[in-house]
Amino acid sequence: MSPELAPRPAPSKWSPRVRRVRLVWTLLAVLLVTALVPLFLTAYKLIEINRESLEAASREYQLEVAAAIVQDLNGVLSASMDQLTSTAHYLQSQLERTSMDDPLRGDSILAPYLAGNVKLMRYTSRQGTVLEVGDRGRTRNEALSSSLFEAFANAMGGEVFVGRPADPDPSVGPCVVAAVPVKVRGEVRGVLAGVINLKDSWDRSVATLGAPFITFALNDGGGLFAATNMPAALRQSEAYRKLEIVTRFRGEGAGITEIMPFDAPPGLEVKELLGARAATERGWGVFVLVDRNLAYASVAEMRRSVYQWALFAVGLAVLCGVVFAGAVTRPLKVLLEVT
Repeated sequence: MSPELAPRPAPSKWSPRVRRVRLVWTLLAVLLVTALVPLFLTAYKLIEINRESLEAASREYQLEVAAAIVQDLNGVLSASMDQLTSTAHYLQSQLERTSMDDPLRGDSILAPYLAGNVKLMRYTSRQGTVLEVGDRGRTRNEALSSSLFEAFANAMGGEVFVGRPADPDPSVGPCVVAAVPVKVRGEVRGVLAGVINLKDSWDRSVATLGAPFITFALNDGGGLFAATNMPAALRQSEAYRKLEIVTRFRGEGAGITEIMPFDAPPGLEVKELLGARAATERGWGVFVLVDRNLAYASVAEMRRSVYQWALFAVGLAVLCGVVFAGAVTRPLKVLLEVT
């Protein structure tokens, strides 16, 4: 059969221009699939890995804050108790020098030992003689006066006493009453009590925290004795007692250190809180709360940054694909025109 009579291929239903466009988009698709899909998969995996790391870092920071406050409170109480004990030993030595049953007179005996966080020191003999130095205005507070009486009654039994911290007056700040017995040859001759200031320790511990953090402390009976940035919604009707992390503290897990998310109570602007808690040696609970979204803000910022750069990479790839596809299709266009 002659070449002239050979069957010719059917003409394409696509024009040369349409075929070139299809070729360009095919090349773009190849570029996007082979280059950007692995990039997106890698970015997604890195987001998940970094998300867990950032969330863990946020939780660890809150736990460290709570633990630091607890450590400071423990240090203040321990140092003050040592101060009271050493003063009691001095009084014991004075009593041992005489055969008199109640020889101690004059508040000046205690004056050299009043220092640091011990703002009031009172010695009460079993006969009722009282020596007192320090901020006597504190004794006019009913709560502190009752605690001092309780301290005397317990320490006269020969035991060291540490009361429950309270915040009796805004001008005074949180404080706690402690007492030690003064013994002579095993016999309790009196009680040395002190009012220990906790306000300076608390203020120092929370000074570096920002306004978003809600920090408060409860005594072993669940009573609030210190708070910073606590909203009115939590103070009203003691709503803070209903927080899940507080109910756990008041339950079986009083001495546990933990961090947990929980729903915010009505009246707060946030929906969910992230709370950390730790306990002192005396069973006082310290709580550090923050909006959960704010706690994980670094995670959201990381995701936003990755997505922005990914979109930029897609746009750049499309632009480069259009430019380079033109260079590829130009020879094909010449070939099609020739044929």
